[in-house]
Amino acid sequence: MSHILHPGNYIVANKAHNMHLGRGIHEDKSLLPKDIVTLPGGVRAPIWKVERLHDGRYKLAVSKPPGREQYVADIKDKVYAILDPKGPAKPTEWTIKPIEGHGPHVYIVEASRKVWTVPHSTKPYAQVVMETMIVKVAEAQEEIPLPHSPTQLFTFIPAPGPRDDDEDNDEIRED
Repeated sequence: MSHILHPGNYIVANKAHNMHLGRGIHEDKSLLPKDIVTLPGGVRAPIWKVERLHDGRYKLAVSKPPGREQYVADIKDKVYAILDPKGPAKPTEWTIKPIEGHGPHVYIVEASRKVWTVPHSTKPYAQVVMETMIVKVAEAQEEIPLPHSPTQLFTFIPAPGPRDDDEDNDEIRED
């Protein structure tokens, strides 16, 4: 039985590569949007804040450093963290749907008929992109989504307690 994603703090990983998602370690110091990427093994996963909106969609924010979250947006078919809340980029309101048959806590993240996708690369720091959802049209002109690739599936695991003692969660190795 599928379930909705409840508001809270999560660790997010791509199902195909089993790599956590977050911001890169080496970024410029500007307020320009920052890439959301796959992180290498041994890097502590950042905490993602999930907010459920009144219409059932979600806003997502990623932490770096701990306690400082930046909302996430789809900008030109790539996923970014927004550092400048007064800038032109606004947080995307995402549809997050559970996917049956892939284990617990597995979802797709969608906006404007496009879904989060990690390129087929298994290298760290691959940026999350937006790909058009592939559907087939049934006899009754009803659109039926085709099965999603594991590169389009993401696990949202409830995060452990606060990590306020960390200075920069991307550079601390997992215990």
